[in-house]
Parts: sequence; structure tokens; C-alpha cells
Amino acid sequence: MTVAAAIDQIDEVLGRRHSSDVDLRALSTELKALALTDLKRAVEITDRLHGLDCAEDAVAVELLSARAHVLSYAMRFDDATRLLAEAATIAERASDTAALAQVRLTSVQPLARAARLDDAQRAAEDASEAFAQSGDSIGQAKSLLNLGIVQRMRGEPQAALSTFGATLPLLTDQPMLLGALSSNRAEALLDLDRFMEAESAFLAAREAFLAAGNEHGVAIVEGNLADLFARQGRLDVALERFELARRHYERSGATGDVARLDMESAEAMAALGAHDAAILALGQSLPELRRKGLAREWQRGQFVLALCLLAGGHDAAAQRVLEDLLDQIPQDEPALRGQCLVMRATTDARHGRPHTDAAAREGLALLEGRPARLAQAHAWLADACIRGGDLETAEEHIAILAASDIVSSLAAMRAQRLHLRGRMSRARGEGRLAAGQLRAALLEAERIRGAQRADRWRIACGQHWRDSYIDAMSAALDLGDIESAVDALERIRGRSLLERAGDRLNGPADAAVRASLDALNVYYARLDAGEETTEVFARIRELEDQAERLRTRADALSEAPRSTGEPQPLDRIRLALPPSTAIVQYFVEDTGIGVFVVRRDGAHAVRSIASEAEVLQAASRLRFMIEDDNEANSSLWSSATQAFARMLLLPLASLLEGIDRLALSLPGALETVPWPALPWGGSCMVDHFELHTVPSATFAVREPMPQVRNRVVAIGVPDELAPSMQDEAHAVAAVTGGNVLVGQDGTAARVLEAIAQADVVHLATHCVYSPKHPMASRLKLIDRWITAHELVEAVRPGARVVLAGCETGRAGGINAEDRTGLVGALLARGAAEVVSTRWPLHDATAVRLFSIMHEQLALDKTTSMAEAICHTHRQAAREGMPPWRYAALQSTGGIR
Repeated sequence: MTVAAAIDQIDEVLGRRHSSDVDLRALSTELKALALTDLKRAVEITDRLHGLDCAEDAVAVELLSARAHVLSYAMRFDDATRLLAEAATIAERASDTAALAQVRLTSVQPLARAARLDDAQRAAEDASEAFAQSGDSIGQAKSLLNLGIVQRMRGEPQAALSTFGATLPLLTDQPMLLGALSSNRAEALLDLDRFMEAESAFLAAREAFLAAGNEHGVAIVEGNLADLFARQGRLDVALERFELARRHYERSGATGDVARLDMESAEAMAALGAHDAAILALGQSLPELRRKGLAREWQRGQFVLALCLLAGGHDAAAQRVLEDLLDQIPQDEPALRGQCLVMRATTDARHGRPHTDAAAREGLALLEGRPARLAQAHAWLADACIRGGDLETAEEHIAILAASDIVSSLAAMRAQRLHLRGRMSRARGEGRLAAGQLRAALLEAERIRGAQRADRWRIACGQHWRDSYIDAMSAALDLGDIESAVDALERIRGRSLLERAGDRLNGPADAAVRASLDALNVYYARLDAGEETTEVFARIRELEDQAERLRTRADALSEAPRSTGEPQPLDRIRLALPPSTAIVQYFVEDTGIGVFVVRRDGAHAVRSIASEAEVLQAASRLRFMIEDDNEANSSLWSSATQAFARMLLLPLASLLEGIDRLALSLPGALETVPWPALPWGGSCMVDHFELHTVPSATFAVREPMPQVRNRVVAIGVPDELAPSMQDEAHAVAAVTGGNVLVGQDGTAARVLEAIAQADVVHLATHCVYSPKHPMASRLKLIDRWITAHELVEAVRPGARVVLAGCETGRAGGINAEDRTGLVGALLARGAAEVVSTRWPLHDATAVRLFSIMHEQLALDKTTSMAEAICHTHRQAAREGMPPWRYAALQSTGGIR
């Protein structure tokens, strides 16, 4: 009987309530086979077989065991155990030793997955002994295979390898079982961090499962290969493998396995530095793992959550997770327990809380035999000791890392070791040695980052390794080596400008993305209709997170380029600068703000000109005043802008002599400073300088895009907050002679089509910035909202884009060096310049400001957007407009 035939005849079998033993035995066999290819259908049939009577006890046992086998794959362990207890009772009553052995064998998986490892081991050993006595070598082999799996789950991978070795001679003519043996042997090797042997074994298992059509087996191997690659630091490949495994699981209906896979992919994303994406994946998988009773997988996910919380600065929350885990992790899970003990000790040390060396030593002892995880633990401890000033103990840990073969073979561990060594040397005052070591660490980080195919992973990786770049920059500055210092900053800032940020929406996974976007627009419309309820906002957050998860899956299989090109060295940047032009690159170093000033005639560095905390505090005060928009607060404005000028500009006075054009490259802490309106030379900066904003010095001097402006489109979609946006679009079209899309013409389809044909795009629409998912930021059109992804995909290379909505110039966090958001994405797509706003614009103000800007562009076709913006600022000041209104406008792009 085929699987299809078994499915077709199920209603007839159930209708009779009795069927021939031949049919029921065949059904049992087919049911087990179906679990490997279509688990959802197998579970459906299993549930419908409830209460079916069998004439013979042996057949009843066989059918109950088959149903339990299916439910074990579906992670319904309690149901499976109940069926197997019933089967065991029948077999014992009939004194059927062979049937009882089969029941014991089938019970191993649900017992083990439910964390009843003692019971699972006894069941496997009893089954093995019974099969051996009866001469059933295949049954004995299956029992030994399951025994090895239980041993591995008990934290005894070496014992598992011995058991698998004893199993091998019994399976010489069983290709499916040999595949299972290879897969589980590979997992034991992976537990021991024997990566190359594990990879070979996994690949052999994958081929065996593919040949046998075992969809579930292929998914398991793909997921394990992904885990292996993630531990090796081959994160781009790992994410791709996770996605392939997920598709196999989804096709076979194994939802519990999907949750486990999501947890493991979160672990890979955390290693990459994509902590927000990892937390999203964990938020999806952890509740499902707990529902399925997968305690060990849930505990592993909780540890990943603790790591992500620590990386995000949520130390107290992370500490609570670690404490809770240590209360729950069983003694037979030594690796995870050891990692938790070490991480808790290092967290205590970082914050000056009492901790015992004994706890750290216990954790290290538990990690013996797991060289990669042991090395990582020593790295954590070395970092904590350096931070705490205990250089002698840090040296001991680093020496262990230096002697570790596994560290030398893994790029991420090499980079980490070099970074720790460089920090040690710098703390000891060994400046030249430190600079070389930190430079080497930076280059290792660059190799890891450059291997990431998708732009979002390059950005996450750059932020993860940020300290390596900044420390290399600082060490070079200690030696007065400005060229190397600028290079370190250039390598992180703006290097991962998104080359392919738009929606793919073509593949099989993209239908789900479209569905999420459609659902989001329904809830955005409810907001527009005034339903600003907790329920609506919660659903929007849920759908935005869902869309982000789906984009993560699409990114895993994207064909985006792997490299964004090398940054330019300092001498080439200087030679490419136009006369009387300077690039001013601010940077955050420790808790202070420093600056590079690059001119044709030289480059200079000024360190610690201001405290980052002071700048952020001043920005916060200024933002309150801007939101109030009250001219009675002009004295507050004056005080705040003078404070900015004193901190950020006064130390540069001598370096800016003879300069009339400034290109500002800014870290996140400085993105909302009102640069045009800062006091300088008795008036404002904009009266003395043509101001540009640039992502990096390399981007500033890139080859200019063609100056074409013969096709202009102005889009205006008003709302209650900004009713004049339609007037703004008409005003722009009147000045430029361009097309205008307003009112009912401002649909998503028409707007995106017009943008794709335009050389100048003016978007006067309401914009909502998403700090959590910058590329999920959205712009409101007449029929729906469009995302940043859709906009970026539509804009043609060389176009100039005016984003007239609120806060369109914002990008990711206050310390982010590698920026993401609407402006960066458009520039990477090939836009020549992007005009955006630092903070919300007053509605009537926007109409006037953009009219001035476009009038200037129309008067002189060679004028850049930056020049037109500067003219707009000056004209607005002459007309008496308050500076907190006009200073919001900025232009970002190159300067040549």
C-alpha cells in the first residue's frame, strides 16, 4: 500500500472500525514513512485513528507505536508517551518480547525530548538488549543509535561517539539508518567543536536523506549545518542554511522544529551583531519551544537572549535571565551551565559587583572538551579583567587564547584575541605595539564583515565590531598617525551604504511580505481614522516585527553584492577636495567627541573637544524648544546654540581659516544639531560656509553624478497635521514646470511609477520614522503607506530627492557609525543628493522654504541641492523666519 493509497482508504478503514491485520500493518508502515515527508498529514491521520480496534494484540501494539512515532515527530510528547504506555501494557499481557522491545525503542524519542533522560536511556538500553537476544540486528542498531542520541543530550558527546561506532557494523546495508547515524555522529562532533569532521558527516547524512526522499531528515541536517557554520563564524552561509532548513520543515509541517530553528538562527544573528533581529526571532520561538516542552532548546534560547540584552546595554535584565537559567539548567547540560556561570561572573566584574573566582573556575571546568566555547569564555573573562584594571589576570586568559588551536582557525576568535591583546598593550602604554595589534584586529573584522552578502548584515556586523575600529583609530591617534586613524573611521562609517535596499517581492517567501504590508496598511488606515487605541498600536508593532522577520528570511537567500568597495586613503581624499573645502569628521571616542579636519593642505585631529553626554543633553533641551515652537523661547535657542558652538566649533577655528565649504560627517550623537544656525564669526555658520552633510569622507569625494534636471515630479499628500502639503507640491511644480501628483492622483502605484521616471523627486508627505526598523519607515500616500524599501527601489540612479516629510533625515542609534535609514539607502541606490529634515517642519514654513530652494535651482541649473539649501537658509533668515524652523533642512551627498 502506498502513502497515497493509505490516505485515500482512511475513511473506509475508520467506517468499518475493524480491518484486516494486513491493511493495518501496512497503514502503520506508511504512517511512519509519511511522517518524514508530510508530518501535518501524518498527524491528521494519527488523530483520526483514535479508538480503532485491532483483532490481534501484535497489530494493536504496532499501530499504537506508529501513532506515537508520528506524535513524537510533531513534539506532542505527552500524547506519544500515553500511547506507548498503552502499547507496553498490551505487549506485556501478551508476553510479546519483540513487540515490547519495539515499544521501548519508540519511547526513547519522546522521553528524551521531554528531558526525561534517565528514562530514555533505560528504554534504549532495554530495547538494545531485547533485540540482541532475539537476533534482530536492525532493531539493536536502532536502539544503539537512540542510546547515542541520549548520551549526547546528557552532555556526553564522547560516549555518544563510542556508541555510534559500535552501531556502524550493524548498518552496512541500511542507507536511511546510515544517514541518521552520520547526522547524529556529526552533532556529537559539533558538540566537541570538531568542525571539519562534523561538516563531512553532515554532508554525508544530507546526501543519504536526499536520496531517500526524507524531507524531515534533510531539514535536520540543513539546520545543523547552519549551526556549525554559525559557530565557525561563516554567518552568511549559516543564515542561508537556516532558511533552507525552515522551508523543508514548513513543507513537512514540523512547526516545533521551526521554532527550534528560529532559536538557532537567533543565535547566529546575535553572533553577527544583529541583536534586535535576534530578539525578534527569540520572541517568536521561545514561547513555542516552551509550549512544545523543549526545555533544553528553550534554555539555550534564554542564554542567547541574555547575550543580546547585554549587548544592548540592558544589563540588569540580562542578569535576571542568567540567574533564572542557572536555577533551571540540569547538571547533565555542562556546556550551557558553564557559559552561564562565566557570563554571570564577567557581568558582575564589569559592574563592580561581588563575584567569586570560584564560579568562573567552575564554569571553565564545565567547558573542558568544548574548545571553541572554552575560548570564548576566556575572552569574556579577559575583557572583564581589562575593564576592571586587573591586567595580570587578563594576560593569563589571553595567553590561553594565544595557545588555542581553535582560536587560530576561527576568524571571529582571531579578531577578538587580537583586539584583547591590543587593548592590553595600550593599557600598558605600549603604543606602537597596540596600534599594530588593533589594526590587525580591525582587518580580521573587515574580513568577517565583507563576507556578509546582504546589506543589513554588513551593517549589523560593523556595529558589532565597532569597538575594534574605534580602538584602532584611538591607538593610531596616540602615535599621531592621522592617516591610519582616518582609515579606521572610514572603514566603518558609511561603508555599508545599502546597495540593494528595495523590496524583492518576487520569490516564494515574498508573498508573505506582501500580505504583512497589506495588513499593516489596514491598521495604518485605522490610525488615520482616529483609532489610536492600544490594540491598534500593538497590532501595528506586531505586524512590523513580522514583516521584519520575513525580510530577514528573504535577505538570507538574496543575491545582493558582498562588497561595497574600499574606502579611499587620506592622501587621495585630500587631493580630490575642491579648493577652500574641508571635510569635518566628528567621532565618538570613549565618552568624548573628537574631530578630524581634512583639507587639501593637510589633515588634523582634535580629541575630546566635548563630552558626549553634554552634547546629548544640549540636544535634548533644544528638541524640547523646537517642539514648543514658541518665539518666546528664543533666549533658550540662543543659549543652546552657543553651547554647541563652544563645544563643537570653537576648537576648530584656526583649522577652518580660508575655508568656505564644509562637508560634515556626523555620528548619531550629532545628527540633530542645528548646524546652519550655530553662531560663527558674529552671525551664523550658513553665512560663512556652504554646508554639506556626507556619510563619510570617501563618499564626499566620489565621482559626481550627471547633472540632469529635465524631469521633475512633485507629490503632495496632505493630512490633518500638514494640510498645506498639497499647496507645497503645486508651488514646486509652478516653479519647476514639473508634473504634480496630489489628491486622488497620489496613489502608491502612480507615485512609484512617476518617481521611477523623474530626475528630481519632491515628496511632500507625512513620514513616520521607525527607530526599531529604519527601513520600515513609511510615507503616507492617498491610498496607502509605502515603506522605505519601496521608495528606494523606485528612485533612479542620479536622481535628486527631496524628502519634505518630518524627520526624514534620521538614522539608526546615537552611537551608530554605519548608518541606515531613508537618506543612506537612497544614496546607496545611486541618488545624487537627498534633502531631508533633522526634525519636524512647520507646515506653512515648508511651503516657503521649498519654494525658495526650487526657485534657486531653476535660476541656475548647475546649482547643487546643498548650495540651494544654503541659499534657502540665508533667504529665510533675511525674511525673519526663526532659525529653529529653517535649520531643520539639510542636504546629504557628495561635494564634487
